[in-house]
Amino acid sequence: MTGASLRRIDPAWWVLLAAVAVYANTLGGDFVYDDTTVILGNPVLRGPFSLARVFTTDIWGYPRGAAWSVHTYRPLLTLSFALDRAIGGWRPWSFHLTNIALHAAASVLFFRVFARRLGDPTAALLAGLAFAVHPLHTDAASCITNRSDLAGSLAVLAVYGWHSRRGLSATLAGPLALAAGMLCKESVVVVFPLLLVRDALGTDTTRREKAARYGGYALALAATVALRTAALGSASTLAPDLLSNPLRDASIGVRAYWGVRFVGLAARLLVAPFDLCADYGAAVVRPVLALDGDALLGAAALVGMTVLAARARRTNPLVTEACAWVLLPAVIYSNVLKVLPAAFAERWWYLGLGGALVLLGAAVAAGRTRARAVVPAAAAVLALWAAVTVRRNVDWSTSERLFESAVAVQPESARMRYFLARFRFREARLDEAFTHVSVALRNAPEWVEPYGLYGRLLGVQRRDAEAERAFARVAAMEGPASREPRRFFIDYLIARRRFNEARAQFAWMRTHGLWGDDLAMMEGFLRAAESAR
Repeated sequence: MTGASLRRIDPAWWVLLAAVAVYANTLGGDFVYDDTTVILGNPVLRGPFSLARVFTTDIWGYPRGAAWSVHTYRPLLTLSFALDRAIGGWRPWSFHLTNIALHAAASVLFFRVFARRLGDPTAALLAGLAFAVHPLHTDAASCITNRSDLAGSLAVLAVYGWHSRRGLSATLAGPLALAAGMLCKESVVVVFPLLLVRDALGTDTTRREKAARYGGYALALAATVALRTAALGSASTLAPDLLSNPLRDASIGVRAYWGVRFVGLAARLLVAPFDLCADYGAAVVRPVLALDGDALLGAAALVGMTVLAARARRTNPLVTEACAWVLLPAVIYSNVLKVLPAAFAERWWYLGLGGALVLLGAAVAAGRTRARAVVPAAAAVLALWAAVTVRRNVDWSTSERLFESAVAVQPESARMRYFLARFRFREARLDEAFTHVSVALRNAPEWVEPYGLYGRLLGVQRRDAEAERAFARVAAMEGPASREPRRFFIDYLIARRRFNEARAQFAWMRTHGLWGDDLAMMEGFLRAAESAR
């Protein structure tokens, strides 16, 4: 193929190929982290397919009125998992393939909606490639469950792109894309302030078209909220636990400070994405004020983009749009307007990163006229980012690898320490398991789930008095999270030949819908132990 032939190829194809290439190694990955609950443990997916159940249950498969419903309504996400299962069975490659396709589609749409408008073909291609390969996207693209962020971002980009086009087809397509996005993730509502910014900067659409489109958006929003309310009995979401979001009970001032700090963290990970982590919960985020580098960087970024957006409004509206795509999602994810399910998540910056990369493309376009080294330097950075993404995908290939990498980055993470302790226990590396679970309990003493493993390890050490105190907390637990701690408790009771108490725990698990093949096997061990008595 000649150089002229290569130049005739639509650059969007290079963006698509880059997105597919850097995530191809996820096809060998397993179900990881939340996948075990949202997908493998979902009764809607485990049973015969029922479209009615898909649209009348939460993301965990619990129906309206269920005591343990998580009140997260994402039926199109569940439907996509059902389609993956139909294609590949329970082999994870088909689920990962859908994630790759969604990220590739979002990358191409980002290029067409934003990057191509830079006016400089080279800068536009670099911005599109950066979106496709940046490591900050691995949280969304490598984890199957997190495809909600991919699908939601794709919907926002589609609505935004159609909004500036004229014609009836765009007027109809925008609300439909919005409805689809809302049925994948609630945060798609960020598109509304983005559209208002777009209109303020000027589009070719008429007032009548704008009115028709906003009317369509309102209908789409009302329909999805009504569907959610009918399915779950409420349009609201549950308050997060302090383990997931330590800012839950913090003052608005403290939450605002951390919102600024999160912007700084995202900015740092944009430039140097080398310490990515799956957990930013308890012991990583603390509801206190403590000025540091991320806070200063976040404040500088917010002030700088606000000033830049105001100055570029007339001379370069695209720059103002790009700033809005960083600033408005930052407001939503700051925890100020609403306390979120988690304090911070890398995947939440999927769209915000796009805005930052448009600004990067604009800088490349301006700089390459003054220095020839700008483009080769940008290409080298892209190659580095792509290599980091491929390597990061390996961390997401199994839960154990993911937890190991998280502990390496955030040694005080209670959640990651506990999850890693479970693997070490299964591998009979009991000293390591005890160390990890002890750190988890030290950093999150009110988190009850680790007490089951902690008690079992104390039992192995014959520290029965301490083990009994740990299991007393387990016995008071309710909900699906109590399942594994109670298994550890049952294992301890069988080892101590307290068979009647073990049977009482089995009965509780049956009554509360937590039964499974693993418990049936444990019950067989109990019967064998009773027979040998």
